[in-house]
Amino acid sequence: MKNGLARHLTIATVLTVLSTFGMYFVLKSLFALPVQATVEGAKIDRMFDGHWWVISALFSLIIVFMLYAIFAFSRKEGEEGEGMYMHGNMALEVTWTVAPLILVLAFGWWGSALLSELLDDSRDSEAITIQVDAYKWAWRFKYPQEMGGVETSTLYLPKDRLIVLEMESQDVIHSFWIPEFRVKQDILPGRKTYLRFTPSMTTQEIADAHGDSSYQPQVRCAEICGTSHAYMLAPVEVLTDQAAFDEALFNAGQLSADPVERGEKWYVDYGCNSCHSMDGSLDGKAGPTWLGIYGREEELVDGSVVIADDDYIRSSIYYPNEQIVAGYAPNIMPNNFEAQFLEQQQKIKNEINQDIDIVSDLIEFMKTLEE
Repeated sequence: MKNGLARHLTIATVLTVLSTFGMYFVLKSLFALPVQATVEGAKIDRMFDGHWWVISALFSLIIVFMLYAIFAFSRKEGEEGEGMYMHGNMALEVTWTVAPLILVLAFGWWGSALLSELLDDSRDSEAITIQVDAYKWAWRFKYPQEMGGVETSTLYLPKDRLIVLEMESQDVIHSFWIPEFRVKQDILPGRKTYLRFTPSMTTQEIADAHGDSSYQPQVRCAEICGTSHAYMLAPVEVLTDQAAFDEALFNAGQLSADPVERGEKWYVDYGCNSCHSMDGSLDGKAGPTWLGIYGREEELVDGSVVIADDDYIRSSIYYPNEQIVAGYAPNIMPNNFEAQFLEQQQKIKNEINQDIDIVSDLIEFMKTLEE
């Protein structure tokens, strides 16, 4: 009897081990993570791997032993007697209770230790600190004065440098997430939150790893924040070294003398592209398309008709709830663009002594979008 039991245990154990390896690779294939592109991401992926192994082992331990028992110990043809009665096995029950408890505690310790490491601010003096403003539905990134003090709608980063993001929302809760970086952090109105990571791959290396040379990593919002949540995206450019990073910031800080080019820049920088398309598309957009908008007749929700001229466009940007186009809802467009634009215009005036009007630039850009 003991020899027979040992044989059954040996066979079931071997099948369980084989099933564990098979399930691990099935899970890794079905739930494959994106390319991993930060130092911190490698540590997070190791913890993911630990979870896959435990899930695979527990699944196999239950399913393999259950199926093996069904086939190995089912009543055979001609057998009429009753099976052997077993009251229980105290050692097995204790093991089955204590082992998962130890696993849960071990993963809890592992996760808390990793989280503590991600929150460690002892190296912040060595890091590049970038301010992140999140608002419906766009991102703005502000760089330190020693790096030009520029503001961009693209997140520029140098490879192999610790980055600290100092983040705040201008309206509702958002969440900063770049899938390839793994780390994620909610962004709250009226309170600063922080995120730390060290890019380990350039944008081109990430694209090559994806097998698509045109692939562009993006900042995404991972907290549903309103109508155009899905379009709250910002490109990420990881440069090869500090020199390339400095050059990218310098170029980003240059302001064109052409109002049309500036208007296109503001269209992206202030998130207009999240709600207004340039090609006539309305799919998923919270506002009218800008294609052919200048000079167009627009019917308002009250039934009146207006011409989309300079005055109407300026009023619509500064006071978006006063004249709403039919078919669109109120309280969608942020109502603080006037303050944002005045602040940016004054900043440009102070830094390069250039007088600009952001709304006028946007209007000049709209005029080029003819049907």
